[in-house]
Amino acid sequence: MTGLDGVVALSPPDTCLRVDIGHATVFRHQADRALIPASTQKVFVGDVALDRLGADHRFRTMVVGPGPVDGVVNGDLTLVGGGDPLLTTATYAFVRRTADQPLTFLDGLADSLVAAGVRRVTGRLVADESRYDTIRSVPSWPARYLSQNQVGPLGALTVDDGFRLDPIVPGSTAPPDRQKVDQPALHAADELLVLLRARGVTVDGGTALGVAPVGAGEVAAVQSAPLGEVVRQMLEESDNATAELLTKEIGVVAGTGGSTASGTASIRTRAAEMGVPVDQITFADGSGLDRGNRLTCDALTDVLERSGGPDGVIGSRLPVAGRSGTLENRFLGTPAQGRLKAKTGTLNGVTALAGFVTMTDGQTATFAYIANGDQAEDPRRGQDFLGVLLGQFETTCTDDTSEPMVIPLAGYAVRSVALGAVPVGALLVPAVASTLTALAAVPDTAVGGCTARAEGFSLDFGIGFQAGAGP
Repeated sequence: MTGLDGVVALSPPDTCLRVDIGHATVFRHQADRALIPASTQKVFVGDVALDRLGADHRFRTMVVGPGPVDGVVNGDLTLVGGGDPLLTTATYAFVRRTADQPLTFLDGLADSLVAAGVRRVTGRLVADESRYDTIRSVPSWPARYLSQNQVGPLGALTVDDGFRLDPIVPGSTAPPDRQKVDQPALHAADELLVLLRARGVTVDGGTALGVAPVGAGEVAAVQSAPLGEVVRQMLEESDNATAELLTKEIGVVAGTGGSTASGTASIRTRAAEMGVPVDQITFADGSGLDRGNRLTCDALTDVLERSGGPDGVIGSRLPVAGRSGTLENRFLGTPAQGRLKAKTGTLNGVTALAGFVTMTDGQTATFAYIANGDQAEDPRRGQDFLGVLLGQFETTCTDDTSEPMVIPLAGYAVRSVALGAVPVGALLVPAVASTLTALAAVPDTAVGGCTARAEGFSLDFGIGFQAGAGP
């Protein structure tokens, strides 16, 4: 696959790339080099969460305390956080336009309390977030991650991503801004109190922080969607908060506590159990936001293959090119559309893509690409070229099979067309070179992929590499 040299040439020096077809490695470039992976790291979090908890696991948010007598609860009720990363209010979901995601609605918990006969609470509504630690962010994160609302405060009892919506401005069509809260558990209790009051329930003592009494009975509860759907949401939307809270939950299940450190240690252990080389792996968080994270293309490719391939626990939940999640508007009109599914990764000076492509002959390519370093052109042009190239590639050719070769027409979204007899010399590649020279028996015509490989056709981009399909 000589065209993959072109992907490398489009990328900065600190780049790794590995491509496997049928579990055989067909291309590797610095695949054992540890680089900043950005959000591609989430594939590890998803795999470990599903392995340790199971796809059918559900997070449970409870209200415990004395049951109502004639509608009255004598004493406190305690709202106990179960680590649900998608606990939300209907208002927040509407404003943020996330209602199509597998959310858990706090409104449903308020309804359940009313259905249980609660009309008045003589004490307080206490918020218990003791399942996890109270470290609200990863200490090594830059302060701008929080100030830019890239992730809210972390905790076992968090609603609306840990944000409070600003009041709606009368007459404005713009959605209200949101502000990060300092005490996410107390904020959750405050939101539940608002929902209860709207349903005619009074709480005499307001809200407070605390821990549920040992042995307190359950009065009402609400459950999340199955974990499999939560992981799908994390991978498709690249949800940082979901990744971080799943990491803490992994630590709880491992018996070492609900902290980022215990969760990342368990993730590393799972990787070693799968046979993934971990000597150069560093997990500083779960989301991939931390620039101290390090992964190799070998490690990413291995975990993708060993988690079951394109139809496995991770592969079946990845965004699909041109259809869903972070890839919904990418690879449109190319051979990769609908056939590439992958986890994206982006930080300043970092771009990454790891996943699967169903090639034109039906075989599956597993790939991982990480590029570290500033790029003057579109930083995603290397991975765009990679996706299109793999989507077009055939491992076998017959006399009656001839798909047109596809050349990226722009640095970002490329379009695949039946080139026929379109003069190749007329095609421009702005992100690569101003002109394109075809080296073939018929230099003015775009040729089929199989014909190209048979005749040693290649495309000279004029910057020191050739992309083609030599024999």
